[in-house]
Amino acid sequence: MLGTWCLALVASAVAVAHASYHCLPGAVELAERKNLKNPQGESYPLGIWVPDWAAGYAVSAIAHVLIEEMLGYNVVDKGPGPATPDAFYALAGCETPTVINRRGCSDLMSIYSHLSLEGWTTAYQSSWDDVQRDYPATAPLNLGAMGYVGRVSAFLTSKLQEEAYYSEGLTLEYYRSYNVSWTNPSKYFDNITAIDTSRLKRCNETRTQVHAAMQQYWEAQLISEVLFADILDSVG
Repeated sequence: MLGTWCLALVASAVAVAHASYHCLPGAVELAERKNLKNPQGESYPLGIWVPDWAAGYAVSAIAHVLIEEMLGYNVVDKGPGPATPDAFYALAGCETPTVINRRGCSDLMSIYSHLSLEGWTTAYQSSWDDVQRDYPATAPLNLGAMGYVGRVSAFLTSKLQEEAYYSEGLTLEYYRSYNVSWTNPSKYFDNITAIDTSRLKRCNETRTQVHAAMQQYWEAQLISEVLFADILDSVG
């Protein structure tokens, strides 16, 4: 029943949006909304660079509605981009911000992406610093936090963790326990053939070729190992 009710609610909202062109009471009507205009006289809508993950789509959609209906500006979604640094380059005006080894930046860039939300900026400080240094005239500004924090990790259900731990003392939440000389952790995971290879990228298309990024991952791994060792010592 809950699923049916939710689907009905969404369908109703879509129907209302198509009928009246707005979601909020007191919204600026479509015909009255404005574009941005640059010093050369070019007119274009405000661009929201959308991060390619669920929370990124959600907050971008909210901002889209608020800016159009409450502030009265036309808005267009840009992207999406699979990583936070893509937003840095998009907002700086680079033409191909998602192409890691060729971002399409130059000294004469026009900016069509003006806002991006849900960026994990603290994890990409080196990339942020690069954009600020290389493109100071158009580099984006960090306007602060969204009001919440997030963490990145592998997800393992508690049921799976408990099964591995109570049946053979295997702690799946710690990757260094994945030692095939002692146990067979693979039986708790899908086979590698379950991976949709069409969704994979070549190494030279990913951040694995960025030295600063790999150094950051390596240092984070070392820190996590030290913290885990401290935890084991404290409970040992």
